[in-house]
Amino acid sequence: MSSVAAVAAEGTKPMPQPSDSFDRTIAPEPARVAEIRHAVADQMQEWDLAPRLVENVLLVLSELVTNAVVHGEGSVHVTMRRVYPGLHIEVTDESTTAPLLAPVPLDVDDVHGRGLHLVDAFCDLWGIKDDGKTTWARFYAAGRS
Repeated sequence: MSSVAAVAAEGTKPMPQPSDSFDRTIAPEPARVAEIRHAVADQMQEWDLAPRLVENVLLVLSELVTNAVVHGEGSVHVTMRRVYPGLHIEVTDESTTAPLLAPVPLDVDDVHGRGLHLVDAFCDLWGIKDDGKTTWARFYAAGRS
């Protein structure tokens, strides 16, 4: 009998293992962007990730969630997974219209159009799934620095 089975047989549950994923669905409201940032920051703190990585993830996450809230449709679903040696995040809304990278150069006075350029600058890889509903970003340095 394995040690886990032996523990369960004695009526005691094995210790829960820390989760390597985070999933949350939010209403498409601008105020929810800050709420999801805080929840993701708490999760990354629990995972003891490097401060620089946390900053980059939170910036990219904010841009992707804001795009989904402002330009998407319906609820916004955020998924974050540890994929060693890094993190993978996905933001999904119910729109079938894919996000567009604004043409460069942007005018200094433009207040929109920088979001996906920031995503491109602060993550290692990013893309849009074929259905146009999910934008993802990958980061390759999950350890404490």
